[in-house]
Amino acid sequence: MPNIYKRKSLERAKWTEEQLKSAMSTVKDEGLSVHQAGKTYGIPRKTLERKLVKFGCIHFSPEIHKYQLEKQKVCCWRGAQQCLER
Repeated sequence: MPNIYKRKSLERAKWTEEQLKSAMSTVKDEGLSVHQAGKTYGIPRKTLERKLVKFGCIHFSPEIHKYQLEKQKVCCWRGAQQCLER
């Protein structure tokens, strides 16, 4: 008996282009995290990351990301909010 193929494309991409644009502008302009923007607008995190990198809004580099996280930890530890804004 042959397998019954169920198409997956109908279940994917339940977000609209308008939601994607809003999420991208929120991340870029307001500084909201990609994870939080994805949850807010109902877009998968990796999809949002891919689109942001593709259009040059943000850059993900493991070394830079690690450096920024360490800098943020140090600044928060010291209690200096001005350090985070630089």
